[in-house]
Amino acid sequence: MRTMKFKTFLLGCLGGVVGGFVLSSIGWAIYSAMSESDTPHLVHQGTDKLVNEKQNLSAVLDLEDSGHTSSLFNKKLRLTHALKTLTFDEVKEIYIQTVSQTSNHRVWYFQDLLIEHLALLDPNATLEIIQTTSPNRQHELIPILYSHWAMLDLKEALTSAAGLSLSRRPIATRAIVITQNGLLEVDTMELTVALGIDGEVEETITELAARKQMQTDPKGAFKQVFADDVEDTKQESLLAEIIGTWLRKSDDSEHMSLFNSFRDQYGKIYPWNLGDLEGIFYTNLLEHVVENNPKKFWQLNLSDTSELQSQLNFEILQIWAGLNPQEAMEAVSELEGTQWYDNYQKTILRRWAEEDPTHMLQMVQDIQPKFRQDVIARSILGLARQEAIEQALSYVDQFHEQGENVSRAAWFLSDVWAEYDSRRATDWLLETTKISEPYRVELLENVLPKLAKTDPLKAYQLAVEHGNPEPFDPRYSTEMMVLRSIAENGDFEGALELLPVIDESLIDTAFHTIGVALIGFNKLDEAIELAERLPKADQPQYFEGLATMWFQERPDEFFQNLDKLSLEAQQAVARQLLLFERYQRGMSSAEISTLENLASTRDIDQESN
Repeated sequence: MRTMKFKTFLLGCLGGVVGGFVLSSIGWAIYSAMSESDTPHLVHQGTDKLVNEKQNLSAVLDLEDSGHTSSLFNKKLRLTHALKTLTFDEVKEIYIQTVSQTSNHRVWYFQDLLIEHLALLDPNATLEIIQTTSPNRQHELIPILYSHWAMLDLKEALTSAAGLSLSRRPIATRAIVITQNGLLEVDTMELTVALGIDGEVEETITELAARKQMQTDPKGAFKQVFADDVEDTKQESLLAEIIGTWLRKSDDSEHMSLFNSFRDQYGKIYPWNLGDLEGIFYTNLLEHVVENNPKKFWQLNLSDTSELQSQLNFEILQIWAGLNPQEAMEAVSELEGTQWYDNYQKTILRRWAEEDPTHMLQMVQDIQPKFRQDVIARSILGLARQEAIEQALSYVDQFHEQGENVSRAAWFLSDVWAEYDSRRATDWLLETTKISEPYRVELLENVLPKLAKTDPLKAYQLAVEHGNPEPFDPRYSTEMMVLRSIAENGDFEGALELLPVIDESLIDTAFHTIGVALIGFNKLDEAIELAERLPKADQPQYFEGLATMWFQERPDEFFQNLDKLSLEAQQAVARQLLLFERYQRGMSSAEISTLENLASTRDIDQESN
């Protein structure tokens, strides 16, 4: 099954107030709905103008305010009532206000509500608005749009979904089918065949049927899902639910049967494919099997004498240590003297340290020296995830003075810390004497792209000053990782301002980095205009590097915009796309012919020269 997790809270932005009295008043009414107080401030002025007292926006949108579910629900009711008096363009202006400054869960919550309202007024225009947001946010807003669109006009919604990019189409189609509870009329199914989305529709229908069946016959639902022709890796969430239901309803013999089936399948992918999608898929599902009763499955696996036993022991211990590390350690003690005993202990200690860091740091002296560096590092990671930074810093200093190696701890600390306070994390890395200079460069390579989201100029300056002077690939130089972070955050003005100071050896990579990000934000014209800053001879290579993403993200506009490029650039793009058969499967015969003609024209031009 294709699965889509509807995350209400993802990356977004919040912006300034729109000019003009009417829209300013409307905007403040929306912000009133997002404020901490639940006292209504909305007052109608005539039929379509709202006024309320202006409040401090930083307080209104404070992440730390007491916006509990009941409070948000009341605000949603007030905001929904206010929106009834507004036109599409007025609501659109309010939405635009929310996408240009600091983001938080409250803003995303109300952005979702605004998109719901816009979708009911004009779904086509709402799609255009969504396509100007960041790629991550698009993935969250598209299902909202299409679930409401389907209620207005099911066939029109399906037709629109079929025209989306390869990455967007499945989530839109799934949202539509879910609104219909998987029950589509014959003529609607015929339309999906004509549109070429019948496979995606069938997947969702099968998923909904399996979810219904799992309540009464989870084993049958499990067999049904595994019996279809959908790639297993697309079904992980659904199968995890089925497994959980099955284990709660079945007896011990069924548990063993399920575990044995997974052990056999795991053996087919171990060891070479554990890192690919299928390996991750089965590892995740194994966790759902084992966490029901790790002790039972540990004993079951120990009775197996195959070479797979030790690897599955590690998988089981990782899960068990997250549930009851003391019990897991006692079980491992029975294997003392065996080949994998030390590694079994290390697996438990790592997980234990992450789950209960303060306890483990206080008992470090009782841990064997060979495990201490790992325990200290994982414990510091656990503290950082709890945002106990001062405590983590204190322990790093303490153990460094005691002669312990804290380099790995510094990595974990700076990595997590930079997610929510990149400035302080960067300053600490620049000042600390607890790590060696070469290692400092490695850590800065990881942290500076995060700093770039809030202070792009400082991040780039530090990348030039402290970055790796000899990267194995220009794309992975510290400077380019910072530039990529800036562009992927939607700050194209900041990214473009850096072009004059970028080293000449990196300039082609810089243009490609910004161009890819522009396409991700559906800024095709800007990506094309960017090429004009390059010498004409370098433009074909630039577009060749963008070709596959351009077609993947915007297939409906790819051929419409192709003639905006120079002939040489068109030829480069055609050559690149024709290298990959999977892209041609999404093209019509006429479109393939267009690319083949361009490629052959290039060959003729070369021969004539």
